[in-house]
Amino acid sequence: MTNAQLITKFNMQFPVGTLCPMRSIAKDGVPFEEVEVRDEAFDMNGQPMAFFVGKSGAYSIRPEFVDYK
Repeated sequence: MTNAQLITKFNMQFPVGTLCPMRSIAKDGVPFEEVEVRDEAFDMNGQPMAFFVGKSGAYSIRPEFVDYK
């Protein structure tokens, strides 16, 4: 999946204000936490990213960080 497709998928599945299961470390065994999406996802220097309420800075929205199930 391209970055553009992933950004579109994220924005459709997790609109601003909804809860998104995410984790900051891409490691099996690290639990996902429900975090509110603050802004639509975007491309930052070739990486699909988003901002979340209560989190400092942008976070990757790749599948190893976001649970798209």
